[in-house]
Amino acid sequence: MKDMIRAELIDIHEVTRIFGLSIEAVRKYKALGLIEPIKRDGRKDLYNEEEIFRTKNLIKSYKQEGKSLREIEKIVRKLREIEYSEEQFAGSGNTKKILIIEDDDLLVNLLEEQLTARFPENELRIYNAKDGLTGIERARRIKPDLIILDLVLPNIEGKKVHQILTRERNTCNLKFLILSGCLIYEPQNAKFIKKPFDMDELLDNVEILIGLHTEKTESV
Repeated sequence: MKDMIRAELIDIHEVTRIFGLSIEAVRKYKALGLIEPIKRDGRKDLYNEEEIFRTKNLIKSYKQEGKSLREIEKIVRKLREIEYSEEQFAGSGNTKKILIIEDDDLLVNLLEEQLTARFPENELRIYNAKDGLTGIERARRIKPDLIILDLVLPNIEGKKVHQILTRERNTCNLKFLILSGCLIYEPQNAKFIKKPFDMDELLDNVEILIGLHTEKTESV
């Protein structure tokens, strides 16, 4: 039976039940910064249940890759920094968010450079993730207007990333622009572009998918 996720506040005893660990083990997770209380009621720390389930699944996935708790803690901390940064940026209601999930640094840099050159800086914010697990977690947190998704990724392939996000209530309406040089995957709610691709074609699709307006016009 799958765990039911509810956005409720729970105490440490419920946290131990979710993780299937002792109180001492959960306190170690807290000391490492893997879990954080969001409220204190008298002498009790309270935790967000949805966040606890997400953290549990994240830890489980990275443990299967052989990562230590210290390594996982660094990943979780970075994800929280992104979430905090997004909260600080929330005032710009017209700004579009694009998440690039791609493990090729050269391609990520090229995409960021071309997107920044094509569209006004105050209308676009770009995020990136280098593997499937991080991409899923960042998508959940920032809820981008568009995900540019490679199909061949470390730990979780792009097709699975797309399927997971489109099945979840909070991310099911996200738009995708899917890239691949060796696989073909064309779901109804996504645009597929084969690598190597024409950059102008990709940027035109970004403009159409999320309604961005071109920054610069060519002189005549």
